[in-house]
Amino acid sequence: LMTGLARTTGWSLRVVRTGLEVTVIVAGVLLGGSSRHVRFDAAAFERLASRLQRVLADQGGSLLVTASRRTEAAIRTQLQARLGDHGLVWVDERDGPNPYPGLLAWSDRIVCSADSVNMISEACATDVPVFVFEPQMATGRLRIFLDSLLQPGRIRPLDDRLDAFACTPLRETDKLVRELHPTLRKAAGAIP
Repeated sequence: LMTGLARTTGWSLRVVRTGLEVTVIVAGVLLGGSSRHVRFDAAAFERLASRLQRVLADQGGSLLVTASRRTEAAIRTQLQARLGDHGLVWVDERDGPNPYPGLLAWSDRIVCSADSVNMISEACATDVPVFVFEPQMATGRLRIFLDSLLQPGRIRPLDDRLDAFACTPLRETDKLVRELHPTLRKAAGAIP
């Protein structure tokens, strides 16, 4: 396939291979649950699942989906039925070990429900685009957090395309170490 496309188009094999790899999206989907600051219930999941199915119908690709301990039972029962034909769906430990770390590593795009600062932060620590489902529904400190990532473009609201965009991974641990290092050195010098 690649050599035929290269011969027909005149493009290098590298360009053809890259083009083929880019056309197949692997989207990780991280699902949480309702919280004090945002509602992620069965109706919200239905909207999310419909949107993801439209993206896959238009662009192809596959999903790597994981629920969290806070994902409602009604959503868990629908996960396999709604999204199981599109890739891997992990509901709970009966499905084996949680693939969360691998999902973060293998995804070309990540889609998160808007309810968890931790989940979104971990997604943003990767070097792939992160899309958040209905971030405008969040309130309080969660909304402030989401706005702080939306404004510089690190996350985007989930749309019907999941187009790639340039992003820089969040590396807050490195930043924290750089900021604390002088204080810790000073404190260590004060120890007899």
